[in-house]
Amino acid sequence: MGNIKSNIKENKKQKEEEKELLKPKNDVVFQSLFNQKNEKITKAFIEDLLEEKIEKIIINDTKELYRE
Repeated sequence: MGNIKSNIKENKKQKEEEKELLKPKNDVVFQSLFNQKNEKITKAFIEDLLEEKIEKIIINDTKELYRE
């Protein structure tokens, strides 16, 4: 019975942690992920989408989105 309670507590904890994740479909979250500071992530994402190697990317960071 102790194992079942332990598993239930662990499942609740995992669900709470999952709720804290932000969805990259949100414009503000997407911009935070793929910005000048995360150039490696942005480059890898574009390469995976296009299925080709990219030598250099230029990120336009003049427009900032803010959460309302």
